[in-house]
Formats: sequence, structure tokens, C-alpha cells
Amino acid sequence: MEDHLQYKRARERALRLLALRSRSRAELRKKLAERDFTKAAIERVLENLGELGYLDDEAFAVNRARHLAVNRLYGNRKIEEQLREKGIDREAARAAIHEVREEFPEMEGIARSAAKKLQGRGIDGLDKKERLALARTLQGRGYHLGLILDYLGKYEEGAAYDAE
Repeated sequence: MEDHLQYKRARERALRLLALRSRSRAELRKKLAERDFTKAAIERVLENLGELGYLDDEAFAVNRARHLAVNRLYGNRKIEEQLREKGIDREAARAAIHEVREEFPEMEGIARSAAKKLQGRGIDGLDKKERLALARTLQGRGYHLGLILDYLGKYEEGAAYDAE
């Protein structure tokens, strides 16, 4: 009887958490464990919600990666880091990032991040110190230095980046 009550309460809590936003399996497991539900009850809830389609780590990873790439303008490194913090394994995170980058290339994210940082100023008018500050900002957003230098280099050659 006690097990059934634990399961019922854990399931209600899980559904409330999922109503707020989607979560990964690991994230939901952690939240339920914080409420001192038994491991058996938690695993039963996760299994049940997975069967019902409420928990899908791959779909969660793709949706989260898309949000971070398009809305937060994060680079692949930062996106992978964020997904790993949510309990998504490395391979699933990389697959999600790959899928998102087919729709929204990383170079486009760099261009948008730079435009947002520069607030309407042109990149071609930046001095060396300002370019370095922009490169650091972009690195902090999770973009690979090679891509940043490619982006900045196009302007040094006098050619504007053309997002394809």
C-alpha cells in the first residue's frame, strides 16, 4: 500500500513538473529524488511517463538545442555543456546539435551574436582591441575559435559574411 501511495504522489509531482516545461529523464529523476520518493517509485514513474510519450530524451535534446542555438545564440560547445547538465549523454547531445545545425548553421549564430553585441555598428570599423573583445565574447558563448577567426577574417579581407 505504501509503495502505491509513493508511486501515485511521485507521478503527480512528475506531471506537475512536466506541465511547467519539458525535462530530461535524469532531470526528472533528480527532482523526484529531492522529494524523498523511493527509487522504485521514481523508476516506475519514469517508465510509465516514457511509455506514454511524456519523457523523450532525444526530442528534449533537439528542442533544447534548438532553443539555445536560435534564441540564446550559443555555440556548439555551450549547447553540449548545457545538454550534459540536463542529463543528456554526449552522443545524444551531439546528434541533437547536428540536427539543429542543419537548420541554423553555427556561422549564422556567430553573425547574429556579433550584430547583437555591436548594436548596429559595423564590424569592419572595429580596431584590434574591439575585435579581440568580440572574439572573447563569442568564445564565451561557446563558439570554436576557428569559426570566430573565419568570421572576423572575412571582414578583414573586406568581404561581408553572407549567411547561406
